[in-house]
Amino acid sequence: MAAARRLLACLLAGILLASGCYGMLEEDSVNEPPKTPDDQDDGTDSIDDNSTDGSNGSDGSNSSDGGGEGGDGGNSSDGSGEGDDGDGDGVADSDDDCPDTPAGAEVDADGCQVEDPPEPPAFSDATHFVNLSCPLAGDGESSSCADSAAGPGAFNDLPAALLALEAGDLLQLAPGRYVGRLVIAESEGHANGNHTAPITVRGQSGVEVVGDQDDRVSLQVKTSWWSFEDLRVVNDGESATAVTAGQVKVRGPTEGVTLRGLDVDGQMRSMVGISIDCIEGIGCPANTLLENLTVYDQWLAEDGDAHCVYLDSSATAGDRVEQTTIRNLTAYGCDGDGVQIHQDKEGLKNSPNGILIEESHFYRAYAPGREENAIDVKAGTNVTIRNNRMHGFRPTNTSPPGSALVIHMGGGDTLIEGNDIWDSSYAIKVTHGSGAGSPRNVTIRNNLLHDLTMADYGHGIAVYINDVDDVKLLHNTIIRCEGACVEVTDSVTGVVIADNIVIDGSTELEISTQLAGNTSLIEIHHNLLRDSQGGRGRVNGNPFNDISCSECVDGEPLFSDSVGNDFHLLAGSAAIDVGLDVGVEFDADGCSRDSSPDIGAYEWTTQC
Repeated sequence: MAAARRLLACLLAGILLASGCYGMLEEDSVNEPPKTPDDQDDGTDSIDDNSTDGSNGSDGSNSSDGGGEGGDGGNSSDGSGEGDDGDGDGVADSDDDCPDTPAGAEVDADGCQVEDPPEPPAFSDATHFVNLSCPLAGDGESSSCADSAAGPGAFNDLPAALLALEAGDLLQLAPGRYVGRLVIAESEGHANGNHTAPITVRGQSGVEVVGDQDDRVSLQVKTSWWSFEDLRVVNDGESATAVTAGQVKVRGPTEGVTLRGLDVDGQMRSMVGISIDCIEGIGCPANTLLENLTVYDQWLAEDGDAHCVYLDSSATAGDRVEQTTIRNLTAYGCDGDGVQIHQDKEGLKNSPNGILIEESHFYRAYAPGREENAIDVKAGTNVTIRNNRMHGFRPTNTSPPGSALVIHMGGGDTLIEGNDIWDSSYAIKVTHGSGAGSPRNVTIRNNLLHDLTMADYGHGIAVYINDVDDVKLLHNTIIRCEGACVEVTDSVTGVVIADNIVIDGSTELEISTQLAGNTSLIEIHHNLLRDSQGGRGRVNGNPFNDISCSECVDGEPLFSDSVGNDFHLLAGSAAIDVGLDVGVEFDADGCSRDSSPDIGAYEWTTQC
């Protein structure tokens, strides 16, 4: 626009070539829209054309009164004519809604000055700021450094900034290493947020919170409705060697605490990454959200249980961890489990209730021997584990089975669905375990369980069920097991194995002979079983029959790409429309099943 105004001024003055405006046109042309060689179609190239209305200036003169270059389209000093432009803004007075625009101002099509919008402030939703590089402590209300103590500007001390926060505040941290143990508690002078106005502490790239006390957690939260976001949390700095008590702990009767976007690095010397802990006789956390986290390298000097995420139990009557959501967690390199839901071996404590673990990735990062399980459910009610990926788990000294997912002791009331589990000793193990109590009411549905291995003293089993009550194995796709794909021992009741595709194990089903024919203990029906050679699948090493597997199917499942682990069905699959409706309404993709469902995790459909 500025270039256009300068060019217009030259044209009006009639000195295009003499004043050097030609050069100006060339210099500014990169900022102007392209012109045609003859923009008036009057036979004269626009560079040489002194008229913008098609005339060549009939009298050839330049008016001293500011009129046009001859012709009848020029502007005159008395303001007459359609081309008059009294304020010189390039908009004729007849079309100018703002005839007194200051000279040189940028205008819109109506001739009114265009105000440049102010630059939005950095982190415009923040109410408080802290910047360790500021020499003076400001009032916290600006991201810039203060010119005077307590003047407008950022805090330069994180503990002081945290004490200043009230419900609804958002503290933005500038890049830097914030060294020092943090305890957020009413007893320390911190406020609580509330459901509609939480208190948020937000980092960004380059923000690192560093604990500096041996055997003390780096960040402890004992207040409600606080959110910590986009932080890297480490123990004692990259060079320290001491084992600390952990990194982030939500403790006591808190509600609504959120940990989002954290990078929690145990540096191979921490006993837990994130823990949700009760205080006996005081209370337990409720409505805690862990989201978009990476937690890794929680490790002890000797074999032990250093977990990525740990949920506590409580011995106090009526107290338990309530409503915890773990979403989009990446967990690896932890000496114990990716997530452990705890229970004491005696089974005296109240187990956590209402736990959701979803859309997460668990894997073994180092040589076999230390990392135990992806998820260990020792206790819990109303537990859902869905749409996760788990792989690489092997036997360890502290957990010889090497299960990706284990439900044992007081675990139960658990739904396991939509998970992809592979390259592990066991994919899913539901068993009594070493503590008091036995699992009960576990549903395993719509999972992909494949490539189970005997490597590193593994067992190569997809699903193992032992000494439990009411376990349902429904609509799973299970393939390539170096051991038995599904093994059920005695001492079970209420086990149902139905609508599963089970292919290529040492035997597809291994069922205790003590259970044979007793449908009050176990039901096996409507499964598709195939052996590794494409022949009829086996139960206890023998081709199945109507007694060992009622209404079961011998035929090709026709996967989209079995080698590439795409187990969707193709048209013509033997699994289509031969299942039994067992109440699993949706498949692993969320597509509806009809009244004649397909066997396996996926429904063949073109309507989803």
